[in-house]
Amino acid sequence: MDKEILDGLKPHEGVTELEIFFYKGISFPDWITDSSLFLNLQTIRLESCTNLQALPPLGQLPSLKCLKLFYLDSIKMIDHCLYGSNERAFPALTHFTCYCLKSCGEWTQPTNVSRFFPILSTLKILHNDALRKVPFHCFSASLTALILDGCHNLNSLAVSLHHLTSLNRLDIQNYRVSISLNTNALMFLEDLVLRNCSKLSIEGDLQSLTNLKSLEIKSCPYLMSNSMHDITNKQKGKNLEVDQPKGLQSLFDLTIDQSLLHNDYHSILGRLPSLRFLHCEGSEQRQFTMDQTLWFQELTSLQELTFCCCYKFTQLPSSLVTLPSLRKLKLYECANLESLPENGMPAFLWELALDKCSQNLVQRCQPGGEDWQLIAHVPFIRIDGKVIGRQQSPAGKSLYWLGLASGGGYIE
Repeated sequence: MDKEILDGLKPHEGVTELEIFFYKGISFPDWITDSSLFLNLQTIRLESCTNLQALPPLGQLPSLKCLKLFYLDSIKMIDHCLYGSNERAFPALTHFTCYCLKSCGEWTQPTNVSRFFPILSTLKILHNDALRKVPFHCFSASLTALILDGCHNLNSLAVSLHHLTSLNRLDIQNYRVSISLNTNALMFLEDLVLRNCSKLSIEGDLQSLTNLKSLEIKSCPYLMSNSMHDITNKQKGKNLEVDQPKGLQSLFDLTIDQSLLHNDYHSILGRLPSLRFLHCEGSEQRQFTMDQTLWFQELTSLQELTFCCCYKFTQLPSSLVTLPSLRKLKLYECANLESLPENGMPAFLWELALDKCSQNLVQRCQPGGEDWQLIAHVPFIRIDGKVIGRQQSPAGKSLYWLGLASGGGYIE
């Protein structure tokens, strides 16, 4: 589509959403920034406009709430061209997404704008490899969610986080820059995701993030290389019942891999009294220490536990039997796990799932197998996708398992 055609497609005044795909011009028609025409416009998406050389002054649209920029290959800078010439830029914008602006190297701070993204709450910058600078401090009063993925040259992040005092969600993925995050800058976080950040480390005590509700840490090999490693060493070998720190009291969802599992994670995380979901992936340990076993015993709110790709596991924590709230236990690709804990499974366990585990464990968990008496009370047992038996609910009604893609569910 060229500019002449787009110029003739001027929308009506009541439009609330505008999407433009595969536009081939180097600039847009003037009507796209006519604030009198777009008084009600709330969402704009510009995608695959590969020849576009300058962004239009969308910052002057009074009602714009959501802006999405995808695959704008020729845009080299986010600057005053986007903000416009008035004193206020994007007065109503709450969500801004930049995806794969492969030539965009800088996002400049405005010089003639007194109010700049005053209520922006969610910022997503995804797969912008060339981007080196973003004025994060300009969003300090309002930004609550920051999602970064594949921004390999963005160097100012660690310093900028100190300015984002309203941030409660931080998601950093596929980040190759050497960076050290200080927990003092993350005190108000409720949701933290760190995934595939090969040079990222954390300074400070993870347990100081007292508002944290969800935590995912995967493929961050140097995560504990700074002061948290010292904290771990000081606590190593202490009795959990006496010396275990307070812990992350609000955390209810935790996903970890070898980034934490190869450290003394029980000391780093502390007690987790509110934890409901725990997913452990890629552990290289063979057995659980006494301190780790006691740590699992403290997870009294845990409802779902998953061990995935823990190829060296030869045993599960013997303290699982004491967990009063555990309803689901999932074991995926635990090739060296030969048997279940001999002291049994939790009394109220509802589902046990085994997938691609050792054949010895599979045989032991079949009716009549050596471990069958440990799990005979479990209503739903799935082994490599096959349901083993059908049990009765406490009310005496038959319950069937629905093997849906979403994870299944129960019906009576």
